[in-house]
Amino acid sequence: ILKVSTVNEKLRYKIPSNLNLSLRNMIIAKILRRGKYLILLFRNSKLSLLIHLGMTAYFRYSDELVEKKHDHVIFFFEKKVLTFNDIRKFGFVKIYFKNEVLHSSHIKNMGVEPLSKNLNFNYFNSFRKRSVDLKGLLMNQTFIAGLGNIYCSEILYDARVSPLRKINSLDNYEIIKIIKSTKKIL
Repeated sequence: ILKVSTVNEKLRYKIPSNLNLSLRNMIIAKILRRGKYLILLFRNSKLSLLIHLGMTAYFRYSDELVEKKHDHVIFFFEKKVLTFNDIRKFGFVKIYFKNEVLHSSHIKNMGVEPLSKNLNFNYFNSFRKRSVDLKGLLMNQTFIAGLGNIYCSEILYDARVSPLRKINSLDNYEIIKIIKSTKKIL
């Protein structure tokens, strides 16, 4: 990263004023995903970058700078430009120490990853005593990380289970269908 330019600091959380100084000359070593979050780890650095796209944010990767309305952060590389754009401003960019990012308030209480082996019958069944709506539970980030409204609707449609059903009314076959549909849809 040669330079980081903050075009508009107003997102869900104010963009750190030290973003450019903290990330200048850093080399991205790894990009992780946890739920709806991206975590950038840097070579030979104690810092990390936590990014959330909110509902409408996206990255543009291009050969040259092409500014557009709602651009917030621009990362300049040797031959490329990466721009973070968010029309609704629900996304964010935060700096954390590498050893603290997974313990941040955003990530520490997240549920299992939907494509992992941890989303299985036993895990799902451990929540069955609750009397909450099925769709509400699926969208609860402490139950399964990263599922939003549209994915949950598609999953339940594919599994042929009503989103209004209470968790405690599901039978074993329906739970298995929901888990299989989750992995299929994603």
